[in-house]
Parts: sequence; structure tokens; C-alpha cells
Amino acid sequence: MIELRILGTPDVRDDSGGELRSVVAQPKRLALLAYLALASHRGFCRRDVLLGLFWPEAGTERARGALRQAVHHLRKALGPDVLVSRGDSDLGVDPARLRCDACEFSRLLDEGRPEEALCLYQGVLLPGLDVAGTDGFERWVDRERERLAERAERAALALATSAAREGRGPEAVEWARRTLALSPGNERALRCLMETLGRSGDGTGAVRAFRLFARWLRTELDMEPSTETRALAEAIAQERLLPG
Repeated sequence: MIELRILGTPDVRDDSGGELRSVVAQPKRLALLAYLALASHRGFCRRDVLLGLFWPEAGTERARGALRQAVHHLRKALGPDVLVSRGDSDLGVDPARLRCDACEFSRLLDEGRPEEALCLYQGVLLPGLDVAGTDGFERWVDRERERLAERAERAALALATSAAREGRGPEAVEWARRTLALSPGNERALRCLMETLGRSGDGTGAVRAFRLFARWLRTELDMEPSTETRALAEAIAQERLLPG
């Protein structure tokens, strides 16, 4: 089973855990593999779509030749059975031969297993990947990156609020902090964190979290925290939010 990691620093490993540097070192091949892996749950990809995404400026024959060469190199690195063809027009990935962390992340969330899913979310999709002359692919990556990041943020916030509601303070704090790491401007996560810390007797930590958040908001977005968040910070500072 090939392991493809594209959430956070990209990494590709073979069956024995060895790094496949030839794939990671070539941005367009890595991008092609990632696209095919993420699209595999919808079935095969048409080759003409791939030509438009990755070689939009090349003539048809030149683009087809470049795709054939890229597929040849990927099959040489990954093994002959990972990329599969259907006739002359379609190309895909065999999910039984390649495991992709982004695909697993989405599957686990769909199955209602957010904690397991978030263990796989080690960063945004394909960070820093630059594939020159592929505007269509770049737009696709931006959409997928935003979609996956939003799913991670919602999952972490749901775990934080659920833990807080059920009185599991340390877990609520952990997931609230994780939510803020994913989305530093998320005031719902901040309030969950502040309330949990305040009710556990750590009012100082709650107020510190608020001040750090407010400083970030002013510096990055030239905004102030909402009235609701400021009122909560004041209540905690004046010890009106009692433990329990």
C-alpha cells in the first residue's frame, strides 16, 4: 500500500515505508497524483480534463505526450497497479493500492469519527505547492484546501463544545485550542476556551487567552472582539463566572 500524505508537508511512502523522493521532488507529478487520489472517490478522471488542468498552454499532442510521460514516471515510482486506466480516455487511482490522508480524513468525518479524522489533519492541503502555468489546478487546490480546512475547524469546534457541555474540561480546552490553531479568529472557540478555563478556576488563563486573541484580531484584521466575547472576559476578570 502506497501512503500519500498531502495534509501538511507532502510525503509519499512505499509498502516498506521508504520515502519516494522522485514523486515529491517533482511538483507537477505530485500535483497530478494528489488530484487523481482526491478525485478517485468520484470515479475516473477524463484525460482531456487533466490536459486542461496541467498543460493548458500546450498543444493537444504535446500535452498528451506530457501526460503519458508523467504517468510513466509515476508508475515507475509507485508500481504498475496504482494508476489505472479505463480505455484511452480515463485515468484513476486504485484505492486498494494507495491510501491518501486527505481522502481518509473526509471518510472518517463522514462516518462520524472526528477525533480519528483530526489526527490525520496535520496542516492545509499541499502547502506551498507551486506548479507554474496551471491556473485551473491552482483554483481547484484553493477550493479543496478551503473545504478541508473548514471541515477540520467545524469538527474540532464540535468536539470542544461537546466536551464542555459534558463537563470534560481538559478535553474541551484541548479541542478549543486546536480550533483556534486551525482558525485563529474563531470567537466561538475562544469563548468555549474561556468559559472552560473560568469554570475550572483558571480565570487568569481565560483572560490571558482573551487578550492574546484581541491582540491578534487588532493586528491581523484591524478588528475588535465582539460585545459577547468582551462581556465574557469582563465577567471572568471580575470573578462573576464561578467554577462548576
